[in-house]
Order: sequence, then C-alpha cells, then structure tokens
Amino acid sequence: AAAEGVLDPGGALLRAQAWAQIGAAALAFDQGDRAAVAPLAQASVTLFAQLGDDDGLTMALLRLAFAVSAADPQRAGVLLRQAQQHARTAGDPWFLGLALFVSAQALLFGQGDTAAARGCMAEALPALQASGDLYLLAHGTSTLGLIELADGHPADALAAVEQALALVRTLADTRSVALIAATAADAARCQEEYARAAELYSESLALYHDLGNRSEIPAILHNQGYVALGLHDHAAARDLFIASLRRQQAAGNRAGMVEGLNALAALAVAQQRPERAARLLSEVESHWPEA
Repeated sequence: AAAEGVLDPGGALLRAQAWAQIGAAALAFDQGDRAAVAPLAQASVTLFAQLGDDDGLTMALLRLAFAVSAADPQRAGVLLRQAQQHARTAGDPWFLGLALFVSAQALLFGQGDTAAARGCMAEALPALQASGDLYLLAHGTSTLGLIELADGHPADALAAVEQALALVRTLADTRSVALIAATAADAARCQEEYARAAELYSESLALYHDLGNRSEIPAILHNQGYVALGLHDHAAARDLFIASLRRQQAAGNRAGMVEGLNALAALAVAQQRPERAARLLSEVESHWPEA
C-alpha cells in the first residue's frame, strides 16, 4: 500500500482511470453497445469507492443505474438512492441536482411514479438553480412539465416547458431546443392550443432536419397529424399520419406502426366512417395482437 501511494500519490492515476471508465461507458451507450455499459460503470463505482471520491461515485452510480434500469429496476432504484446519498455527502449542489434529476426521470419513465418524481424535482430544481447549470436546469424544468402532463395538468405542463424552452434558447444547443420545443408542443396540444402546438412542432421538425436526426421525425409528424385533426383539417391529418406511418414502416418500428394505424382509425371516426375505423383496428389486432 505504501509503494502504491508513492507510485500514485493521492490516487491521481486511479481517479483518472475511474473517470475514463465512465467516459467509456457513455461512449458504449451512444454506440449502441448496451452490454458493455454496466461492466464499465461497475468498474468505475469500485474505483471511486476505493478512493472515497463522493463526486465521482455519484456519477458512476448514476451511470450504472441507467445501465441496469430496464433489466433490473429494483437494483436501479437502490443505486439511485445511493447516488443521492453520496451527492449529499459531497455537498456540491450540481451533483445533488443531477442525482435527483436522473432519479426523477427513472421514476417517471421507468415506473410511472409521478408523485415520487415530483418530490425529486422539488429538491432538484433549487439545487440546479444554485449550481448555475442552465442546461440541466432547462431539462429539469422540462421534466417537471412532463410530470404535470402525466398527472393530467396540461396548463401547468405548458407553463413549465415554455419556461424550459426560454432557458434553453439562451444556450448554443440546437438538439435541446428541438427536444424541448417538441415537449412544449405536446403540452400545447393537450391544452388544445393548436396554433401554438403547430408552431412548436414545425420548429422542432426543422431543427431535427438540420441536425440530420431522422429518428425523431416520425413522432413529430404523427403529433402534427393530431393537431390537424384537432383543427378539423382531415386532409392534412391524413397526409401527416401516412407520412409518419411510412417512416415507421421503413424503420421497422412496430409500436410506431400500431400508433399510426390507430391514428388513421381515429381520423376515420372523425370522418364518420366507422367501417374504415373498424377495418384499421382489425388490422392492428391481426398483425399485433399484443397491442
């Protein structure tokens, strides 16, 4: 141990190795190598625990929780709570805000527990405000909007996400503007503010086109179709639903195809064509009975 301290005074090499493991885990996730993420994140957890580095351990635990959340949500919950504990010990509002923000997203999207997610965000947002990180503050505020939307409060959701959008517009981050504009559009549509929703969806769609991001476009076209349906423009709704469905078919996205056929069925109902609606729903049932 003495020799190790001489060779690596203060654990600088171990710390660098641990952060490199987190970086490698993030890269593996971005490249779609999900199997590699958990081992890399676990290695960084072990190293940061050995070093007694609460900041690093918070980050490593969050990465590991994210990696195992789909397969083992119970373990992910334990890891997230551990990350919060270490963030509190570290005493840095940025780490605490991040840990609570990630926990809120896991609770919202993984478990549908809006009450617990709301509790996390109530503490996360002041911490992120104190940290001065406008990027995380914007995404955190947008997440609060999603919680409001899930709880059936579209007006509160729209207010929160519009605030998030105003924040993120001050940053040079086109991807975040595209994402949060689409979320604001969803809230506006649920509030039946169709003109605002149409404006925001169009902005998001244009930005995703500029970014070369094709994966988000089918969902936006689909939602634009519902805006057109809300405005009783059945021809536009049909064109948008079909454009979205074709993209989902090309991508082999079964869930997207089901949503597309259901949307066309909703359009048929609005057009007072019950036979066509029944035929479309029957097609969904015959191809994807689990839908």
